[in-house]
Parts: sequence; structure tokens; C-alpha cells
Amino acid sequence: MESTLADHLHRATWLNNPGDHLESRYERMGEMKDLEEALRYLYDAWDCTNSVPFTRVRAAARCLKILATQHKLDAGINLGRAVLELLPTVHTRLPSRNDQQFVMSTFAGVASDLCGFFLASSRPNEALEYLEQGRGVIISQLLDRRTNLSDLIADHPALARQYECLVNEVNTPLRQTTHDAAEVQATKQRREAAAELDACIRTIRGIPHHRRFLLGQTIAEMQECAGESNVVVVVNITEFRSDAILVSRNAIKTVLLSQLSASDTRAWLSKRWTAKKRSEQNTKNKEFLGYLSWLWQACVKQILDEIFKQNRPTQDLPRVWWIGTGLASSMPFHAAGLHMRGSTENAYSRVISSYTPSIKALAHARNWARGTEGSRAAHGSLLITTMPTTPRAYSEKDAPKDLPGVIKEKDEIIKVLHYHDRS
Repeated sequence: MESTLADHLHRATWLNNPGDHLESRYERMGEMKDLEEALRYLYDAWDCTNSVPFTRVRAAARCLKILATQHKLDAGINLGRAVLELLPTVHTRLPSRNDQQFVMSTFAGVASDLCGFFLASSRPNEALEYLEQGRGVIISQLLDRRTNLSDLIADHPALARQYECLVNEVNTPLRQTTHDAAEVQATKQRREAAAELDACIRTIRGIPHHRRFLLGQTIAEMQECAGESNVVVVVNITEFRSDAILVSRNAIKTVLLSQLSASDTRAWLSKRWTAKKRSEQNTKNKEFLGYLSWLWQACVKQILDEIFKQNRPTQDLPRVWWIGTGLASSMPFHAAGLHMRGSTENAYSRVISSYTPSIKALAHARNWARGTEGSRAAHGSLLITTMPTTPRAYSEKDAPKDLPGVIKEKDEIIKVLHYHDRS
């Protein structure tokens, strides 16, 4: 490392390695000196502006974890914000699905940790704004980068092409060479491309109707999206704290979820709920009920208590839009509760639950629905699929139980539809 030039194209990759090893040694031995040295290596990797962006992001993500353990909030906020500014320039056109998932989980971890730093600093509005910005980048990466460029492509196609070409250029790994002149030239080209990309983004944001390019919604726009009586709930779990952010038309509230630890969450999510044998099914069901009970006590009950504290109960159940980030992204908030006979200590007795990947995605869906409302009323259709009897597999001794209730459900839905057609 000492013999490597500061602007070497592969310096960030090489700095990541000792950083990771020193952090692992700290976890085994507990020597604070190792943690400080790991942080120095990883910070240096982040500062390698000539390296491939994701290599820098990976180093910064490890830095944020260390800064969280040291409770260095200001340093974590400054680094996290810088990383989120870089994320739109990172593409994930990787051949392996596992590689893509690793990149996405790294992005998600950065956004969640930055949210946690802001909340620990009592800055909920910024926590929500940056979390949404990060999730917007992640969603656009998963679907297709062009979805985030559609408006720009329509208005300024040449500028959109320039942006995409520059993103590709700064993300292309360069082969190591022993030719000094070629190395110097490649380094110069990478530096120039990165500068041009920054200038291109500034140009785009200077155009009317594109000032929020890659930045996500404002707080006011997110609150408007919540609607009159709805609440958007963002559940954020990190290694050092877990919180819920409640977004309503009138306020942004936070709930500290001190019982919702990352370690407990991982333990529950690592369980396999599907029984390999029919004799195991009852045990698996009891375990899953335990999971739903834990989720209720550690998370959902506290959130709903806060919602009902803010809003007077009405005859209709309030609507809650759930957004889980990081570890919370696959949690069944709608099913959380104590599911004994006659119990109302559960989510579906208190609210109508829906899910959305981000607040911006919810706004987009609503705008689309409003725009197509007339045509859907005239030409709408509904597909109902029922399966009252499950065919028996060759390996099973007993056929699964029938579900005659689905036929009744189908009939009730059709009755409601016919009623609305007449009215």
C-alpha cells in the first residue's frame, strides 16, 4: 500500500482488504486499535475518487457500521450523505444475480444507517428524506435505470444519453497494466469522466422540472401523499437502533423501537416455516405464531398505539401503508398480533394494511390511478382465481384439506361488484 500512488485506479480495492481483516480481528480480539486502523483504511478507500464507485461505496458502508458502534453521529451523517450523492452514478449491470443482490443490500444498508444517524440526532425530517432518496435509487436500479430517466429522455434525450454514457464510463473496471504511460492516461480519463458526470448532473438539476433529478421527494410532497386520514409507516432496523417514522398529512412522528433488535430480527428471519413432513406442520405453525406475537410486541403495537394517540378513532378503520427497510423489508406487519380466539390484539383488528416500496412509488401509483379512473370504470375487469380442492401429490399419503370457503368468497365479491355496477 505504501508503494501505491494515491490516484491508482485499484487503490480502493486494495485498501478494502486490510480494512476488512482488521475489523474481523477486532471482532475476535476486542482490540480498539484494530478498529481504529480498520476505519482509517476504509476511509482512505472511500476517498479514492478514481476507483470504481461501488468499491468506494462498499468501503463507506463498512465505515458507517464502525462509526455507529463508536456513536460518532456527525461523522456518520457526513459520510452517509456523501455516499447517497454517489449512489446514482453506480450501475449494477452484473452477470450474477448474487452480485446484484450484494450491491443492493449494501445500498440499503447505507440508507438505513444514515436514517438511524439522523434519528439519533433528533432530525426526523432529514432521516425520512435521505431514506426515501436512497430507496428510490435502489428501486430504480432493481427495475431499470431508464425508469429514473424517462422524463429526462422525453425532454432532453441528448443530455440523458450523455448522463448514461458517463455513468458507464466511471463504472467500467480497468485492467491493470505495467505500462506507466497507459496507467497515467487511464487515470486521467477516469478523473475527467467523473468530473464531467458531476457537471452533467448539475446541468440537469438546473433545468426547470428536473431540479429534483435523483433526489426524491420533499417532505411536503411525502406528507401530501399520505392523504387525509392515511398514515405511511416506515420501519427502519439497524445494528445500533430501530425506529418507525409515521408520515401523516399534518406531522412527521417517530417511535423508538427499543425491543426490535437487529440480532432478534435475523434470528426470526432465518427460520424455515415450511414443514418437510406433515407431522411437523403443527410445530411450525406454533413457531410462526410466536414470530407474529414477537413482531406485535416489539414493533407493531407501539406504532398503532401512537397512531391512535394522534387520531380520534372513527367508525372506519384507518389505512396504514407499511414500508420496511433493510431487515424489515420482508416482515408481515399486517399479520402481527396475538392470535388467540377472540383476540383483537392484532394489526388487522385495528387498521387496514397495505404495502408500498417507497412513498414516491405510492404517489406514482395514485397519479396513474387518477389518470385512468375513467377508462377503468368503462372497461375494467377483475380476475378471481379459486382453488377449493388441492390435487394430491404422489409423495403424499393424505390429500390436503379442501377449502370450500373460497367459493363463498368469490360469490360475495361478485355480489358486491354487481351492486356497484347498478349504482
